[in-house]
Amino acid sequence: MKKQFEDKNHAAAFDRYIDVMTKLIMKYGAKVLAQIRESRYFVAPSSLKWLRRKEMQARLERFWEKLKKD
Repeated sequence: MKKQFEDKNHAAAFDRYIDVMTKLIMKYGAKVLAQIRESRYFVAPSSLKWLRRKEMQARLERFWEKLKKD
C-alpha cells in the first residue's frame, strides 16, 4: 500500500516514517507484546466485564465495611 501525496516532499517524508515504524516494530514488537502479556495489568478483552464487576463488588464491600466501623 502506498499513500499518494501531491507534494513530493510529503510523500518522501511519509515513506521514511513508514520505514522507521516498520523497523521499530520488527525490532521491538515481540518483546513489547511479551511484556504486555506478562504484565499483571494485561486483561483479555473478553474478561473485561467480569473484571469490572469484580472491582465494583470489592469497592462496595469496602464501603460497607467502612460504614459498619463508623
